Amino acid sequence: MSSTQRMRRALVVAGLATLVACGGGSTVDEDPIDRGQKQELRVWRNPYRDVLWDSDIALLAQHHDHVAAKTTALRAYDAAGYAVVGLQDYSGVPALAYTLKYRIWPPEAFVAADVLGSFANLKLLLPNAEEVGNGALHATSPFLTEYVEFVAPGQARDLAKQQYSTEQELGELVTRLGGFPIMAHPWDPQNEYQGYTRYRGMEVYNAFAEVMRRRGTEYYVTQDRNAVMRSKWDITMRDRPETIGIAVNDHFGPDASLPADFADLKDSGKVVVFARDSSLAAYRTAFERGALLAVQDRSVPKGGWPQVARIGVVGTSITVATAARVRWIVDGAPDRESPTLDVATLRAGTRVVRAEVFDGDGSVVYTQGFAVRPVGDVDGDYDVDRDDRRLCARIADGDIAPVQQIDACGAG
Repeated sequence: MSSTQRMRRALVVAGLATLVACGGGSTVDEDPIDRGQKQELRVWRNPYRDVLWDSDIALLAQHHDHVAAKTTALRAYDAAGYAVVGLQDYSGVPALAYTLKYRIWPPEAFVAADVLGSFANLKLLLPNAEEVGNGALHATSPFLTEYVEFVAPGQARDLAKQQYSTEQELGELVTRLGGFPIMAHPWDPQNEYQGYTRYRGMEVYNAFAEVMRRRGTEYYVTQDRNAVMRSKWDITMRDRPETIGIAVNDHFGPDASLPADFADLKDSGKVVVFARDSSLAAYRTAFERGALLAVQDRSVPKGGWPQVARIGVVGTSITVATAARVRWIVDGAPDRESPTLDVATLRAGTRVVRAEVFDGDGSVVYTQGFAVRPVGDVDGDYDVDRDDRRLCARIADGDIAPVQQIDACGAG
């Protein structure tokens, strides 16, 4: 069957039988969704599409804790089974004495050779920092090897330094220099974090918030700050479904000193990244495409969170293979519990879905977001119209390549 025939078949299934597939000669301009016709939804972006579940390495990683280059912290993470840990601390504000004025990189310049050679599990130390900025938005900067610095708006800049004044400038600068900017603890309900368009990830669980809440600290008691972060993630993914969600320890890693009744919160935020190998290049490739799980590990001893064997998409169905319970979150709202979600059953206008895998001890595994669109929505405006059919025609003619990770015109 030719590509044109496949696209014609898909459009007919989508309820567009009166139109020539992908605009082939049709003069009908009406939007089929506006005319009340049923959408056929499909998974547009699957972050786990390229995971080789039988051979990829599951790398346990920490992307936000104040490890700096401390031997005790690194050895604690190694003993806890981590493969990847960021060398980071507060950074980049000369007026604040507690922030670094340099980058902790390369590792051998800050960590003794005998320590580097003693690890049993740690395979990769990651360049990272918590960029403090003006305090309105903190950000972590994994993969960035250069030091960046905040300068107050309106003040003269030092041309010899990599400087920024606003949150947007920070995201742009980190990206331009080779980093991956992630919003640190976006837990202010009044802040419209989705407006920070240069950021590629957000924290969705932060152990610090849970520890503070259990201690009774008012700011963390009045609202569940982790719930706020997940709601902000869901809102952001409406427009940028590729935004990565991570879980972090933030001061409360395996080396933290906490009372016995806080044992479930110690070392409770982490990610598992599915990479081809443990090199920095392979890790970064997997992380950037979202081939990871964010883990809220409340088990005691650690490591007992619900296990996910694989995540697959077949047709319009997403399946999470696990013995635990699976709850689907659709555009930010709980929808149903089932290991499989058929996106074709969702309401018109749905944009993004994700899964939460959980058991009885409070541990939760968060998948990344799956983008959902109507069949034939090539330009990403969530309708199917003449513009989409024109793009399909260009794809069929070979003028442009299919976009995203699937057959853009719904013919697959």
